[in-house]
Amino acid sequence: MLLASISLNELQLMINIVRTELKWLDMEINVKKSMCMRMGKRFDCPTCELVLDNKPIKWVKEMRYLGLYFTAASSFKCNLHYAKVSFFRSLNSLLSKLGTHPSPSIVLYLVSSYCNSSLFYGLESLHLSKANYNSISYPYNATYTKLFSTFDKNIITLCQYYSGELPSSYLVDLRTLNFYTRLNEGDSNPASILFEWFGQQERDNLEIKYGLGAPITVNSYKIGIRNAFNDHCLSLI
Repeated sequence: MLLASISLNELQLMINIVRTELKWLDMEINVKKSMCMRMGKRFDCPTCELVLDNKPIKWVKEMRYLGLYFTAASSFKCNLHYAKVSFFRSLNSLLSKLGTHPSPSIVLYLVSSYCNSSLFYGLESLHLSKANYNSISYPYNATYTKLFSTFDKNIITLCQYYSGELPSSYLVDLRTLNFYTRLNEGDSNPASILFEWFGQQERDNLEIKYGLGAPITVNSYKIGIRNAFNDHCLSLI
């Protein structure tokens, strides 16, 4: 369970309410597995203790929620280090079983099927910075560096083009567009309210970035982004 509050006083009141409700259900909160983290301009300022059953709840600099690691910072920030470690672990395990000279097409198919999910997990729900995009591209491009023995970014891009794959930034944007499309499905869908609050502007910006017209379907997004990537590669040839 995640509780979000704009003040420590309100957060303590929320904790008390949750504790009371769970008591009525004959349930308890394990304070040893509970934690607090602060985001905002005063994230590193000293804070008072929040308590649960007269026991202090520990303050942390980083916490995991729904598989993503969030960091205490002046703005909303997600730590992508763990996703990259998981990706490299899967990639190295895969390559160790394919021998010294595996077929590039087979490797790329297997990486796309079994490794990329750990790298891109949950990214469509985040507002990624340019630094985040670069951070994700490094492990993603490592597969092409290994297969084609090059560190040149333009050559890696062309290898992705001729292999029928997309760069990591294009894939993240495609996942984001598909995510917002599903979020906005149906007039009676409560999630559509979240889309109007947080997703409408970002989806519009991505549609403009790739020259996509609205309204558009999920399949059209894939075709449109693929065409945009093809045009970019033609300028490199």
